[in-house]
Amino acid sequence: MELQEKWFSLVREWEQGNQSQRGFCEERDIKHSTFGYWRKKYMNSQNPESESSSGKFLRLNSVTETMEVIYPNGVRIQVPSTLSASQISGLIRLY
Repeated sequence: MELQEKWFSLVREWEQGNQSQRGFCEERDIKHSTFGYWRKKYMNSQNPESESSSGKFLRLNSVTETMEVIYPNGVRIQVPSTLSASQISGLIRLY
């Protein structure tokens, strides 16, 4: 069995179970960091467009220029994202 096939098989086995990654690795005497490396390679092989080393860029739509403050009573206010921390703090203290 090829090395990649071995690791991908282990990742699929973990996905089908209900163990944590750490528990799965400890039970099989596998380094958690090594498992994480192969899990990432497996995930990228399932969705090649998500691989950061592919040299492709994703187009981002405009970034939201407002943020929302939600008070415990459910009142929501949208404010410019350019507010300073002290201004935001003042809004929070209004409640």
